Amino acid sequence: SDEGEEDHVLTHMRQSGALPAMAEEAWAASSVGDVPIGYGHLLASAVQVRYTLQAGLTSAVQAGLERGALSREWYVAKPTPASSATFGGKSCTLEVGSDMGLIDGGIYAFQVRVGDGRRWSAWSHSSNVYAYRVPQPAPPPMATARAQPVMVEVVSS
Repeated sequence: SDEGEEDHVLTHMRQSGALPAMAEEAWAASSVGDVPIGYGHLLASAVQVRYTLQAGLTSAVQAGLERGALSREWYVAKPTPASSATFGGKSCTLEVGSDMGLIDGGIYAFQVRVGDGRRWSAWSHSSNVYAYRVPQPAPPPMATARAQPVMVEVVSS
């Protein structure tokens, strides 16, 4: 499967040192280390994601990073209103894609935060890195055609 192949590529990149290692982070050392778990999250009405391009699966993306044409700086997306679709108990689901500026073949790390639009939590720790791939276009499924009789009229002169 493509997902298994992608995991193999990322593992190989980590082992060869081609993929930058994300710094280990601990909540105790952060500014939110003493905040009780769940404190204030009931008031969260928005969620925000930021991401950083770490490497490329394609030579074009990797070359862009090496030349400085592409940046490893954090890109902060616009806040997304929280709803029962995004928040579900202890988890939050967000979809990110090329509409947010992700590049096909890029390998990204992500962070999220929650808030009310004016006050925000600290950014989460960095995620593992993930490859962003745009699936190849596929033709729409063919509709099942019912056999229709064909009428032929032969005209001779």
